[in-house]
Amino acid sequence: GVSALSNVFAIETEMNISDLMKAVNSNVEGLYCIAAGAMRDQQNVRWANSRWYRYHLPPGELRPGQVEPFGNMLKAFVGSHDFRHFCKMEEGKDPEVLIERAVAMDVTGNGDMIVVDIVGSRFLWNQIRRMVGAALKVAKGELEADLVLELLKGKKASKGSIEIRSKIPTMPATGLVLMDVMFKDIEFIIDQDAARIAIDRNSKEAWKASMTVLLNSALRSLL
Repeated sequence: GVSALSNVFAIETEMNISDLMKAVNSNVEGLYCIAAGAMRDQQNVRWANSRWYRYHLPPGELRPGQVEPFGNMLKAFVGSHDFRHFCKMEEGKDPEVLIERAVAMDVTGNGDMIVVDIVGSRFLWNQIRRMVGAALKVAKGELEADLVLELLKGKKASKGSIEIRSKIPTMPATGLVLMDVMFKDIEFIIDQDAARIAIDRNSKEAWKASMTVLLNSALRSLL
């Protein structure tokens, strides 16, 4: 349920890595390989230092005056906190997560297109979608910020805050995109030829998508 603008996978191959990336970009739909880096022996590709996700709010969720309180609530999540009340908790998972960055951007200036960037050490199941849902409720005046923040105390959260958990929506997965995966000890080098193939194949689809966005904006402007 998550789109990925940037993702990482590991592979052992005797094929020239540049030729492999170009072959993938020429033949596989919806997947483009543009850079490669060498891993250490026994290194797990899932052990990234941090991940950057972007959430695109559905159009019309917030009015312009609600964007600032929405962003302020998101910034309050920055730091190391217990997010057990903001996820679908899996057995054996550590609920402590470090959020390095959480910001909201009003791209159009009128609340029509708002994107949220969240960078963290790792994320729990549904965590980002519930963080965004909680911030939306606070921005709309439907939840108190203090009670939402109280939930970050985990097991020590107050009874009053526990009671509002059911009011925090899990936002649709459609708007969630994995933007980048960062490793401190792997240098990814872009292969220019592979990137050109990716651009050529993607250009037509990008043009179709941009026309859909243009039509949506034109229709909304009529209101």
